[in-house]
Amino acid sequence: MHLHSDDWHRTLYIDSKGAGTTDFDISEANKKALEKSGHDCAKIYFKWFNDKKSAPINRP
Repeated sequence: MHLHSDDWHRTLYIDSKGAGTTDFDISEANKKALEKSGHDCAKIYFKWFNDKKSAPINRP
């Protein structure tokens, strides 16, 4: 996927744990792993976003 030079500042990356976009019949364990991945990656992003040392272009 192509990102413009400043897109990464406002993009929260989540590890899909190997799940595809059409994998509708995944196990409960995989669902929990995806949920945890989303939670963990969001925490990392917002820790970076709120850090005074970082300067994301989309921070008000």
